[in-house]
Amino acid sequence: MKEFLGYRGKGAPSRASREIFDEEGVTKVQKRRPPREIHFYDIVELAHHFKVSRIAALYRIRNMRPPLITDERLNYLRELEERGRGKDLADLLGLEEPDHRELRLRFRRYFLSLAFEAYCGGLITYSKLLELAEMVEVSPEAVSRIAEELGVGDDGELDVLLPGE
Repeated sequence: MKEFLGYRGKGAPSRASREIFDEEGVTKVQKRRPPREIHFYDIVELAHHFKVSRIAALYRIRNMRPPLITDERLNYLRELEERGRGKDLADLLGLEEPDHRELRLRFRRYFLSLAFEAYCGGLITYSKLLELAEMVEVSPEAVSRIAEELGVGDDGELDVLLPGE
């Protein structure tokens, strides 16, 4: 994020010093520029670039060390987002909204594959597999059907794992 903002001349120190070498010795030069404030359009583009929500980008910038915006500025920018200005600005800049549906489906597939892997490896019980599936809105019937097709259906036994086993 710092690099992204740095390309915009933001989030960098307002003072840069250089040493110039010539025949007479070393000359130190300082360049000062006024600090450039982070604006709402920076947040909108940053969120789009990193595929996160504008609120997440806003808080990430606030939580950087040192903070790049004050609490007062955070509240102002958050208020703009809550009033829908972020979507308006993204539309104006031609930035497409991220496809949250695809991201959720990808997460769901990964989550379920880990749950099945844990079940097949004996790390969790069938009831825990069903509970995990329910967390991502997959019905017990669907899990049962898939488990049977994979040959790893509920064997009716309850495994109890004790410490040290």
